[in-house]
Amino acid sequence: MLSPSRGDLQGITLIIPPISAPTRPYPSVPQLAGYLRRKGIPVRALDANIAFCRHFLRGERLDEGIAYGLDRLRTLDGQDSLAYAEMVEYLSLARAGAIVDHFGPERFRAYIERREAMPRELQGKILDVASRLILASHFPESIRHNDEDMQFAGRGNPYSSAYLLEASREEGLFGSFFETWLAPLLRSERPLIAGLSVVFPGHIVPALRIARAIRRLSPSTAIVFGGPFVMFHLSRAPQDSFFDLIDYMIAGDGEVPLAALYEALRQGSRDLSSVPGLIYREGGLRRSNPEGPHLPMDEACTDYSDFPLGDYYRHPKDPFAFFRLSRGCSWARCAFCRTETPLISCYQEGDPDRLFEQVRRQVEERGTVFFPFTDDEASPERVEAFARRVIDEKLPIEWSINMRMDSRVTLERCRLFREAGCINLIMGLESFHDRLLKLIAKGITVPLIERVLSNVSWSGLRAGIYMIVGLPTETVDEAEESFRRIFAYCRDGDVSYVFYSPYQVLSDSPIGRDPRRYGITDLNVPETLDLDPPNVWFRGEGMTRIDSFSLMQRYSWAIWRALGKRTPPALTSLRLGGEEVVFHYDLGEMARKISENVEPYLAFGEYLENGRRAALGLARRATP
Repeated sequence: MLSPSRGDLQGITLIIPPISAPTRPYPSVPQLAGYLRRKGIPVRALDANIAFCRHFLRGERLDEGIAYGLDRLRTLDGQDSLAYAEMVEYLSLARAGAIVDHFGPERFRAYIERREAMPRELQGKILDVASRLILASHFPESIRHNDEDMQFAGRGNPYSSAYLLEASREEGLFGSFFETWLAPLLRSERPLIAGLSVVFPGHIVPALRIARAIRRLSPSTAIVFGGPFVMFHLSRAPQDSFFDLIDYMIAGDGEVPLAALYEALRQGSRDLSSVPGLIYREGGLRRSNPEGPHLPMDEACTDYSDFPLGDYYRHPKDPFAFFRLSRGCSWARCAFCRTETPLISCYQEGDPDRLFEQVRRQVEERGTVFFPFTDDEASPERVEAFARRVIDEKLPIEWSINMRMDSRVTLERCRLFREAGCINLIMGLESFHDRLLKLIAKGITVPLIERVLSNVSWSGLRAGIYMIVGLPTETVDEAEESFRRIFAYCRDGDVSYVFYSPYQVLSDSPIGRDPRRYGITDLNVPETLDLDPPNVWFRGEGMTRIDSFSLMQRYSWAIWRALGKRTPPALTSLRLGGEEVVFHYDLGEMARKISENVEPYLAFGEYLENGRRAALGLARRATP
C-alpha cells in the first residue's frame, strides 16, 4: 500500500476502461460520479473506451489496415494449408474485406469518421469490420464485436493470474495510447484516487495497462479497481501480485466505499478497517473488509455531465443513459445463478414516478425515444404503475424490460404495457422442460410458460427469450424437446429473439456449492485458471459438453433463419485497396471447420489454442 501522505493530490478520477459499446458510456462510472459529487467530493469522470475508439477509428488507420489485410490475405492464401489460428485470421480478414468492398472504401471511411450516418441496423457490423482491419496486425489480440458490444480479446485467458500479470506488462494493440492520453490530464489535475470500473472479462487487461500508465505518470495516486469482474474473480487471486499494480479492490457497490476511502486517505489515516468492501494489503497481509449495505436505489444520482453526446457513435434518438425500476432478483433461488451474493439477493424496487420523471427528462433534453430498461427482473406491479404514467401523460416512447416468467404477467398487464410503448418483454426460460425447471428451482412450469407467451403474443408484444443448453443431467432428447417448443414460437412470429448459451457452473451458485447433488461428478477446472472462472469443463450425468456446444450452435442457426435472417452468399473474391483478391480456400468449409472443432465461449486465446490442438489443417484448393 502506498504512503498515506498525499497532501498535493485532490479528488477522484473515475475511468471506464476499453472495450465496451462505443454508443454510450457504461453506466457504472456516471452512477459513481453522481453519488460522490453529492457528497462534495471533487470528481472527474473519463471514458477511456470512447477515447480509444475515436483514436483508432480514423480514415488513415483504415487505409493502413486495408493494406495490411490485403498483404496478409495474400500471404495466407498462398500457403498450401492453414492451421487453426490461421483459418480464424483468414476468415476474419475475408469477411471484413467483403463488407468494405460492399460499401466501397470511401463510404466506409466516411461511416467510421462519422461524416456520414451509419445505417442503424448495420452500425455494429461496420464497427466490427473497422476493428478487425485496423487492428489486424496485432492478431490474436483483437476486439470482437457482437451487435453493440465490443470486447477486448487477448491471446490468453482472463481468468489466469499468470496471463494477466504478463499481459499487464505488454503494450499490445493499445500501444502507448494510455500514457499519451492520460499525460496531459494527470499533469493538470493529479487525483488522490484513480478508480477503474472493471465490469467484463474484456476490461481487465486494458484496465491493468491503464493502471501501469497511471503509476508511471502519477506514482502517489492510489489506484482502486471495482466492478463485477473484480468482485467475483480478481479479488479471489490466490496470491497478492496484483497489489504491485493496484492499491485497493472494492467488492460490492462502490459508492459508499469510495467516499469512505477518499476521506481516510485525505486525512492521512492508516486505519482502513471501516471502509466497507475494501480489499487491501496491510503489514504484508491481505485484508478483506465486510461489504456494507446496498445503497438505496432512490439515493442513486447518475451524472452524465462529463460525457458529451457528440463523442459517441450513436443515432440522436437512441438511448444514451440506462434506467431501471429495480436491482437484484426477487426470486433469487435459481440453482444456476449467484443467488446468495448481494448483487442478486439484495432485491430493491425503485419509485415508478421517479423513473418516469427521469425518462421524461431524457425525452425532452436529448430526444431519446427508445429505452431498454436494465432491470434483472422487474416487478409487474411497478412496471404497471410506470406504464400508467406514460399513458396518462402521453409520453411518446418505446421500451423493453426484463421480467420474470410469472403468473402476474397477465393479458391485461401485457396490453397495458403495449399501449404504453413496450415492444419487448425479455424473459429467462433456461429450459422448456418441467423436470429441468424443477431441478434448477426456476419456480415455473411448461403450462405457465405457454400461458405467459400466449398473453405476450395476444397483446401485440414480442418476447425475447434466454435459453440454456447442457444443464446438469439434461439429455439430448430433453434439449431437443425444449428447442422444438421455443422454435415454434419463433416460427409463428411471437418471439423476437432467442439467445442460447451453454451452461457454465458458477462457484457462487447452489450448483457450484453442491455439484454432486445436481449430477456433476467432476468440475475439472484447469489449474492455470486460478481466478474462479465460469466452469465449462465439468463432467457428469446427461449430455457431454461437446454435445451442448454443438446443439447450441445448431439451435442458434435454426432460430436465426426462422427469424428471417439470411446467410451471406459464398465469397470467392473481393476487391480490397483497389486490388482483387481471389480466394483459393472455401470460406464456407473454413467456417464449418472452425465452429465444429472448438468449444465456443472460451476465452479467445484458449479458443485458438484448443483449435490448434483439435482441428486438422485446411488444404488449399486448386481453383476457387
